[in-house]
Amino acid sequence: MSFGEHIAGLTADGREVRAAVFDEHEVRAAAGLTMVAGALGFGPAYFQHQYLPLRLVTAFLCAEFLVRVTVGLRYSPASLVARALLRGRPPEWVLLVRRGWSAADPAFEICAHGACGRAGPR
Repeated sequence: MSFGEHIAGLTADGREVRAAVFDEHEVRAAAGLTMVAGALGFGPAYFQHQYLPLRLVTAFLCAEFLVRVTVGLRYSPASLVARALLRGRPPEWVLLVRRGWSAADPAFEICAHGACGRAGPR
């Protein structure tokens, strides 16, 4: 299982990128498609009390996110549609970055009520 794509020869700031990268346009388009699907499911449920579209969209979103997590974004249904919609546009590669909440990071700051402090071992 691998997240993102490894592109040989891709450079950033003059150095070769060895980390996984994503096409930002594709990721945003896939997110927008899932949001539209959710809105189309919730609309009839809220306004007309018709719950079949909501059930269908819920099943689709469950399958979509299961594929995203297990196989990867590249093979999810929304990503396939997004890639087809964006086929003429050049990719904008972005790095997969580890955030402070995913790993112990000595530079991670916690800010609350205007005061910031470093999170670290206590």
